[in-house]
Amino acid sequence: MALREFTDRAGRAWRAWDVYPGIARTASLSVREGYRDGWLAFACGTETRRIAPVPLGWTALDEDGLERLCDDAMRSPGTNRPTA
Repeated sequence: MALREFTDRAGRAWRAWDVYPGIARTASLSVREGYRDGWLAFACGTETRRIAPVPLGWTALDEDGLERLCDDAMRSPGTNRPTA
């Protein structure tokens, strides 16, 4: 799992990380269609977002690129957040 941190134009600190569901058959059944191959998650405070599939090369993007992905991501429940 790669983890990146960036600050958006509004000054909010975000964390971004890639998520890949387990390879067990039961794990893939519990993951919503479109997310079974993984997603990129974003978190800022209590707000979380995700975009699927994981964009190629996301770890090499500058802060503007990460913010664009975050802007395109869908809001999601606060699950799968890494602990500090």
